[in-house]
Amino acid sequence: EKLDAKWAVKDAHDGWVRELAVSPDGSRLASCGMDKQVRVWSTADGGKQKEFATGGDANFTRLNGAFDGDVSCVRFSPDGQSLLTADLKGSVKLWNLATGNCTREFNAGALFKLDRLQDCGGVHCLTLDREGKLLACGGTQPKGGGTVTGIPSLLVFDFATGELKHTLAFGQPNDCFVSDAAFHATGFVMVTTCGTPGSGQLLFQRLEDKEPFFATKKMINCQSLAAHPDGLRLAVVATNGGSNGNGRPVDKEGKYPGNKSPIHILRMPPPLPA
Repeated sequence: EKLDAKWAVKDAHDGWVRELAVSPDGSRLASCGMDKQVRVWSTADGGKQKEFATGGDANFTRLNGAFDGDVSCVRFSPDGQSLLTADLKGSVKLWNLATGNCTREFNAGALFKLDRLQDCGGVHCLTLDREGKLLACGGTQPKGGGTVTGIPSLLVFDFATGELKHTLAFGQPNDCFVSDAAFHATGFVMVTTCGTPGSGQLLFQRLEDKEPFFATKKMINCQSLAAHPDGLRLAVVATNGGSNGNGRPVDKEGKYPGNKSPIHILRMPPPLPA
């Protein structure tokens, strides 16, 4: 059955749209992209309501590559009155939707490194806890450019003050990036990592601990996760084991097997740690 779009915006951004976020009341859609622009749209008719230029020169980005501060993440605050943005140089900002002013900045520069002529790292995911008291920024603490290596890391800030409270590191340099993260209702963080070549992790860790209390590497190239509201079920999107580049073996018919993105549904048995 054909699905008809309710509305469409043909040129929402100049270049890739990096991420979308829906406001808590469902009335607004925020988008961000490699043009350093953040835009807020009406979900009813697609009308543009707000626009934020987060800084820098979009022409410089187009000429010099995607890592010059592209806006990589966007999130609404729990009350829907503010908007969080993050870029690939580790700058995280909080914007007042009514005034359009930046009201707070969080320094996630530990997730960025200029390696010779190649920038690498940046913020790859943003998440807030259920009460809106903690903000977590995920990415890598880069060790080198080219094929990026680095320690998957999560920086956890006090949302009200901007103070860095915790720095969590997961794995070895070839594990690379925290690709997604979420707070469980009981307070610990759930994290996926995506590395090179073809590695991946799912980890659970309390903020005050030095090591995860659960970790598995059974899923390859973990890209994102989503927890059920009951806190007992979790979906993880990954890829198949042979999707990490060239050199894959051919099948019996002489063809390369196609890449796949399986969704793993996991059940977490209670009681979970508080």
